[in-house]
Amino acid sequence: MSPNARISAIKKRGLCMNCLSANHSERICKSSNCRTCNKRHNSLLHLEDLSLDLEDNRDITHQSTSSNNETAITMHSIKTNDLILLSTALVFVPDKHGYLHKFRALLDNGSQSNFVTKKVCDQLGLEKQKVNFAISGVGQSLQSISNQVTISITSINKQYHTQVKCLVINKITEKLPKQSFNKRHLNIPSDVTLADEKFNETGPIDILLGAAIFWEIINKNTIKLGRDNPVLQDTKLGWIVGGNITNDSKAIKNNLTQEITICTNIEHNLDDLISKFWNLEECSSVKNHLSISEKHCEQHFSKTHRRNDKSGKFVVNIPFNDNLELLGDSRQIALSRFRAMERKLELNQELKIQYHQFMQDYLNLGHMSEFDDTVVEKQGYYLPHHPIIKNNSITTKLRVVFDASAKTTSGYSLNDVQYTGPNLQNDLMAILLRFRQYTYVITADISKMYRNILVNHDHRRFQKIFWRFNTNEAIKCYKLNTVTYGTSSAPFLAMRSLRQVATEIKSSFPQISDIISNDFYMDDLLTGSDNLNELISIQNDTYDILARYGFELRQWLSNNPNSYDQFRTNHKLEANILQLGENECNKTLGMLWNACNDSIQFSINDNLNNQISKRTILSTTCQIFDPLGLLGPIIIISKIIIQKLWQLKLEWDQPIPNSISTDWVKFRSELSVLNTLNIARHVVIPDALSIEMHGFADASEKAYGLFM
Repeated sequence: MSPNARISAIKKRGLCMNCLSANHSERICKSSNCRTCNKRHNSLLHLEDLSLDLEDNRDITHQSTSSNNETAITMHSIKTNDLILLSTALVFVPDKHGYLHKFRALLDNGSQSNFVTKKVCDQLGLEKQKVNFAISGVGQSLQSISNQVTISITSINKQYHTQVKCLVINKITEKLPKQSFNKRHLNIPSDVTLADEKFNETGPIDILLGAAIFWEIINKNTIKLGRDNPVLQDTKLGWIVGGNITNDSKAIKNNLTQEITICTNIEHNLDDLISKFWNLEECSSVKNHLSISEKHCEQHFSKTHRRNDKSGKFVVNIPFNDNLELLGDSRQIALSRFRAMERKLELNQELKIQYHQFMQDYLNLGHMSEFDDTVVEKQGYYLPHHPIIKNNSITTKLRVVFDASAKTTSGYSLNDVQYTGPNLQNDLMAILLRFRQYTYVITADISKMYRNILVNHDHRRFQKIFWRFNTNEAIKCYKLNTVTYGTSSAPFLAMRSLRQVATEIKSSFPQISDIISNDFYMDDLLTGSDNLNELISIQNDTYDILARYGFELRQWLSNNPNSYDQFRTNHKLEANILQLGENECNKTLGMLWNACNDSIQFSINDNLNNQISKRTILSTTCQIFDPLGLLGPIIIISKIIIQKLWQLKLEWDQPIPNSISTDWVKFRSELSVLNTLNIARHVVIPDALSIEMHGFADASEKAYGLFM
């Protein structure tokens, strides 16, 4: 049994990791420590290479989450018998007197920044510039960066020159490759000039050139060296060698065992789901005061917003913080990511068509404008972009997301240099509870809410993108003219603009002002009335007023379909009222509302992950969005299972004990029954003489509950 298997068995039985007894934990164990590393575990449980078991090819993932000036990455430690060959090149770099020195550079198209070792800087006598941010996963798990230098790089053949900004770091990586090997067996053509003639000999890395430079130097030609061998890639620095050399290759026929570390950016989708899930369990508290930065955002909006004379739309400024001057260059990383995204689209024609339609719509509506990129202007920012698919969306299946969190050469992103602003979202529970009280209700959403708020001309230089509709054309540059989805301040600017509408109409339309202030959750409207005529009046007035500010309400639904004929709509925006069929529903803030039978329903995905681990259990549970707590007695079962998993301290993808696995399989198999659940939306008894509220509470060793 491998050490990892032993550890799993010990954890499963709840034994001490140090002496293997069942009476206490290792923290209070008085037995001696591991004889190999002297840490608090039994010698039989010692893992040689940190957390990597040499008898097991399992990937172990370590996550590092970031604070304000910190890059989030995932590090995968992988044991392999193959040799992963990373591309290197020799380059000339001049010192402060102009004399050239030869250094070895690692080419990394996955890095958003360039790096140089402190040793090289000291050797060249380079002048350092002060910077202040942190980066994870390069050289060490977390390292503070305080210096940056500009270096000139010349290829070995002296035909290519460029200048790059590099962050100064003590150590970039271990010596590469991990083991020297005989390159003669690779059969490299004799007429190929290598960028690093000694790429096969292990040696130190002095410089790391990131994606911005990588895609600039890449040429079209490649040479495949055959099965089990790497690939040659032509570059402006010479031919580089990279790829996998399997253990079957003659070049490394010596039972090579290698551990590599891969560092990549991560998206915290599961973290977001967890936060969203547990936040539903908390009672919201009214925030009576704003922080200094939130007050600044409020004052900034009040002083700088205006309305466009022609469209009536709001024109706003981005609320930048004091770090704006620290924003570095973003052009090359955005350009390289655009080219990568373009290649991805070429592999999926359906996705390409949808993406092009989205961007054409952006252009046709005047939400972006082409500009001359050769004209030098003040500081700006280029936004990388990528598609997000929402198959459950009634309207737009594909949305293009602009990545304002992409780091520049200074380590700062656009989101790092702007305020987020106060959270102006209305309480979700309060909106839904009011929605269940009215006899007659309506729902709608604002079409393209963000994109109907204009950004001041001077701030549009911070919203530049690369795009073209045809790969045979030159890449063009555009500026986004509206509030952009993906920027930190976008939710505040959108909600604050909506609040401004309510403020401006309060004296003339007090009821509509209250509805706009209280019955919107972001761009979704849920409101109603106990009087049908009043409901129609609310619909007409709300539609007309918001339309004056450029906010078009669409996708109107009501539990009284006879009122549709009297609704105001923009026939250019939608040909007719969306009327759902008898068994169709509208997803309202994470739950389903069937307007035809006026009931609340749930839709649970039957295509659940068959793998059972802490990760999949938590992910499945968090997808059951129940803001009203209607499924509390059911969800508590999965919460108890999650609690047990945390008590066992299992890794994310580690197999779970059979007893818990059995409970989970039974729970998961019964989830689809929730799809048949119908709960009446309207909870208020009409013409009631009196209404009483009763509460019931109970508790057990596992959980407690309260029902009102």
